[in-house]
Amino acid sequence: MKKLQKISAGVLGLLLSFGITVNPVAALTKFEFDDWNTLDGYYGTKDKVDDVVTKLVGQDNTPAFAGQLVGAFTKASEGALLKDGITEELYIELDPAKYMQGDIFEATVSLNATAKADEQLTEKAVTTTMTGENEFTITSNGWSSKTFATVTESGIYTYRWHYFLNGDVAYINFSLLHGDEVIGTSGDVKVEEVTAENKDTVSVRSVWFCNIKTRDGVYVHSRLPQTTVDVDEDSTVTVVDDSVSSVFKDSLVNLEEFEDIGDTDVAVKLEANEKTDVTEGTKTSFEKVAGNGKIAEYLDIEVLVTAGTQSYNLHELVKPVSLTVAVPLNIPAVAEGYTRTYYVLREHNGVVEKLSTKLSEDGKNLTFATDKFSTYALAYEDVKEVDNPLTADAIVMYVAVGVISLGALALGVKVLKKNN
Repeated sequence: MKKLQKISAGVLGLLLSFGITVNPVAALTKFEFDDWNTLDGYYGTKDKVDDVVTKLVGQDNTPAFAGQLVGAFTKASEGALLKDGITEELYIELDPAKYMQGDIFEATVSLNATAKADEQLTEKAVTTTMTGENEFTITSNGWSSKTFATVTESGIYTYRWHYFLNGDVAYINFSLLHGDEVIGTSGDVKVEEVTAENKDTVSVRSVWFCNIKTRDGVYVHSRLPQTTVDVDEDSTVTVVDDSVSSVFKDSLVNLEEFEDIGDTDVAVKLEANEKTDVTEGTKTSFEKVAGNGKIAEYLDIEVLVTAGTQSYNLHELVKPVSLTVAVPLNIPAVAEGYTRTYYVLREHNGVVEKLSTKLSEDGKNLTFATDKFSTYALAYEDVKEVDNPLTADAIVMYVAVGVISLGALALGVKVLKKNN
């Protein structure tokens, strides 16, 4: 098995970040640090690890409960009704290094009896226990007999509760996910407390941790990681998610020299430079695909693999990653009355392709997905804005009017002939 002990990335000449696009089902509530609250001062404490991570810690001195509690009452989803479906997610980090065998925590999503009154109707708690040296077991707290999942890999996992109605019957489906992969599920479990009489008024009440007994608390993320690489002020790059390493490691099989690497420690470096030695033939190929667009700059984006004293270029990944490049500052401003569109062009194995892109809201960065690395170009095209452009509906209307007019003219000619 190949070792991947070091993952690094370099940026020269432009801002560059990359990541695997993740599109989770949107949760109704995404808690930031300030959204987590405690009740009456004895539910525990919270610590801000960074902008997206909060550590919740239980307390021993809980006067009303025989356990350690940390709670947060849902804010954003207040009033969400069961009849419309309720989905809530927590993004929780499971790392054996931060737990001891026997550590547990319980999280739950509870329902109100009505949409307005704070009267708890039911809650479905899920218990996570560290059952082995590198193993977590996820089970229900009494509402299902199933063990939902066993986790042995460190990562950030999605705890998803989904309440829904099927006719007059309410169900809950709990799922544990890692990225887009479903690790385990409860299946559809009937919620006995919801009846035909109250089904239209039931709403979500809270998302909270009802028991935390761990040595170092629970690390909760406010969003799923986007597997990104961030650039600091010194233009060095830090990998902030292990999934980046996984993509590189899995892609090493695409190296012709893969078998020669053996068990050598491997370092992977992502490097981007402005390409200045572009041949006239390459320029012609790019300009042909760009059409009316103007090429602002050429880029040489490489993935460099170092194994021992040997270096290799990794030209293809096993899955696409998302690259964000800065729009060059030397591009002239858009003239008044024109609209600008940016393109990224990629040449690989002699073929130039135009890649779909997305411009950031501030207009400074351009994002695109790719799994191949060689020569790139950033291009743009300015198109003159048209006041009241002729739409398809207008064209249909004008054609219809024309047909009717021709019909009236033909009828007039026929009548005139008959009269003569």
